[in-house]
Amino acid sequence: MTVSFYAELLSNIQVLRATIATDESVETTSFTVKNNQLWQEDTVVVDLTRHGLQADPHSLQVQAKNDESNHGDRWIYQLKVNLQRQQQTTHSSSSVQLGNNDKEWWTAKDMIGLQWQQLQCRHCAQILVENKNNNLSRCKDLPSEHWYELVECWICHETKPEEHQARMRPILAQHGTLLVGSFYFLIHVNDLVPLSIKLDQELANQINWERGTMTKWISINCNTCGKVIGEGLYECQKDQELNMLALKLYKYCLTIQPNPPELPDFMNFVVGDMVDAAKVHATHRFVIQGKKSSRVYALVWLFNWDTTFIYNDGFKDEVDDMTGKIDFQRGMKILYMNTKDDDQLVKKWNHDKTTDHLIYPDTYCQQLVKSLESTTNILPPSLRTMNHPSMPMTKNFSVGFIHRK
Repeated sequence: MTVSFYAELLSNIQVLRATIATDESVETTSFTVKNNQLWQEDTVVVDLTRHGLQADPHSLQVQAKNDESNHGDRWIYQLKVNLQRQQQTTHSSSSVQLGNNDKEWWTAKDMIGLQWQQLQCRHCAQILVENKNNNLSRCKDLPSEHWYELVECWICHETKPEEHQARMRPILAQHGTLLVGSFYFLIHVNDLVPLSIKLDQELANQINWERGTMTKWISINCNTCGKVIGEGLYECQKDQELNMLALKLYKYCLTIQPNPPELPDFMNFVVGDMVDAAKVHATHRFVIQGKKSSRVYALVWLFNWDTTFIYNDGFKDEVDDMTGKIDFQRGMKILYMNTKDDDQLVKKWNHDKTTDHLIYPDTYCQQLVKSLESTTNILPPSLRTMNHPSMPMTKNFSVGFIHRK
């Protein structure tokens, strides 16, 4: 008999909650825990030992949900079983809250250890920066993207805060030094391979240089393939020509030579951005916005920092041949809405001071939405949306998750 399985580990209370679907009605007593395995009669649904979990066999509770959850002639059962507390499956509340368990990708220490020679466009391998004769051997980590706000908070109670504020300046690129941010490399223009990048002229034409600062960050593309790779800091000269002073190359648009052991993707950096913004602004709500189009692609609510998901492919839509293979993933549970700019809820979130904006190249915003939708497809249909009366701001939001490493 085919058994569809999805479960979440609630690590704070050490409980595993599962939803199971069968293609025929069974007695709730047919579900048992034996030898640390969940069984349905003679079928092993999941072996918890393989995932470092230890269940209490006497705590298993099973409830049939056939009345409202019968999907496609399948019978739905909800299970709950207590787990024994184990170190490898428990994350302390402080580490979860601060996001200290997440891997930092390509830090200054990593770059020195790799003895890097080139930064290349990930799409076409165009060389963007070369470390010839170790001319860029100096690598330094940059502080948090929100360092200016943090410093302002620290000095606002001092007797003469203006003395410190007068010395606060933007961090500038340094010739011969690779400055490493959380999701980009800050490069001096003289360290760039000539003719390797080009300005996004369409965006540049939209800028009003009479407003705001004298320098502005504008998207830049690879000169070979035309894909976005970062942004350049430009100043407008008297003859209206734009002069580039520095550039940020997004890590998720690059490869390093020699090749590192792991190649992070865009979603790895989304995790870091959300954790970093939440630590500084104490917000769980984000607007995902395209850099070029200014379109709002999604509204995102960070529902749970650290959730473990265990599932097979039984609940996926349009699966012809179910394998029953169990996947075990750690991630952030997300409530999201794929929306349009004229949506009333978008306007409400845009004007809410507790909402943070995460701005990415449009193609990566689309990738983020598709990634979330693919995780929603793993869930049982009854769990794919959030409509809790105590959370009106997320009515009809979809449920998904982002993997963490």
